[in-house]
Amino acid sequence: MRRVIRVVRPALLLVVVLPSFTSSLASPCKTLNLMSKDAAELDALYTEATGKDANVDWLRRARACSIGRFVVYGPADGASHNLYVTLDDNPVASISPDGFLLFEGTGRLVASLSDRDGDGRFDWLDYQGREAGSGNDVAAIDSNLDGKTDMITISESDGSKRRLLNIEGEWLERVTREGETGFIIDGEFVVGDRESTAARLRTLRRR
Repeated sequence: MRRVIRVVRPALLLVVVLPSFTSSLASPCKTLNLMSKDAAELDALYTEATGKDANVDWLRRARACSIGRFVVYGPADGASHNLYVTLDDNPVASISPDGFLLFEGTGRLVASLSDRDGDGRFDWLDYQGREAGSGNDVAAIDSNLDGKTDMITISESDGSKRRLLNIEGEWLERVTREGETGFIIDGEFVVGDRESTAARLRTLRRR
């Protein structure tokens, strides 16, 4: 099954370069309490994207500095290495030692880069795109940062979701039927996990 997905991966460059100039801000800064409903939502998004609890206590006493239409927030006491960036009051990026979150203008999370296993190296990228033709939302994951998409979840117009995994170079839909989980291979439902399905595909190719 061939899938063509438009993604926003190049936009991650914005998140990477922001910390390089925040230390030399010339605009006036002020200290604020940012704990709010929006902050709670950001906390939830961070936890969902990185698999870790977000340390947002610094938002109670944050330093806010303006750069044109952007505002960069950070801990006033410098005790943590977190940054939160907005554009015209809409979230743009959240940056911490554990990962980056990137948002589009509406506040929708479009990409995140994270260190899932806590070894100090980024190892997980997920991003949003559109399925060619249908225009349906697609959530994609590169689970080992090898530049290849490992899993996509397609949100259908009727509200249902379909999950496809890249196994041995083939996109297979993962489904559950009568309590058993497996994949659709050549139109047939085959019970199994990712590893057993990969082994089955290798066997089929040798025939």
